[in-house]
Amino acid sequence: MIFKKHFLPSLLAATGLCAAGHQAVGKTAVTPTVQNENTPTNLGAGMYLMKEGGMWASMMHLDASKAVPKKDLKLPQKPDLCVAGDQNQNLILRASAKGLEVRSVGKEWHLQKDILTSVKIAAGKYQANLTMQALGGDQIGVPVNLEQMAGLVEALSQSNQATITYTLDGKEKTKQEIRNVSLKMAAPVLNDFRECVRFSGFLHAKDKPAEKTQAKKA
Repeated sequence: MIFKKHFLPSLLAATGLCAAGHQAVGKTAVTPTVQNENTPTNLGAGMYLMKEGGMWASMMHLDASKAVPKKDLKLPQKPDLCVAGDQNQNLILRASAKGLEVRSVGKEWHLQKDILTSVKIAAGKYQANLTMQALGGDQIGVPVNLEQMAGLVEALSQSNQATITYTLDGKEKTKQEIRNVSLKMAAPVLNDFRECVRFSGFLHAKDKPAEKTQAKKA
């Protein structure tokens, strides 16, 4: 699978990495070779592309001061950020020492600061109802706990498609937006994200879910 040139820089931007990181990745070729567990692609600025599958990719970030040389294909130290997301940034999963988080981007959105958006994620028999907060004009996100993230990752791994329903509050009225997200070949990517979280020790991150955040199985 060949990623569009805008995908990696955009996904990195959505994860909240520093501007220097964006610039470094922007100058890096973003059509990597087929990935396997032992050959991550060094994107620069401490970012590594770990695995691709279908419309999905997983990445990890290492502290720039500790990052291994580009020629070294091994990652001896623990990442400080694990990320998995689809090419269109409909779903971005993040894990760091600060906690676990689910984000979504809508380039056509013009959200007011801190506005809340109801988000329903459905995949197979799984359903999660989340209340995400605007992180910027075109991005929303919410902290989740380990049980919520594990349930979401498991459901996405076992399905071919997810449906996301947004209830967006505008200045004058509330509107609903529905997106379908392909999950074909995403399972290995999501498993890589899961392993990154385990290896990094983020299973014990002291995250605090937003009060209105709920996740349940139908």
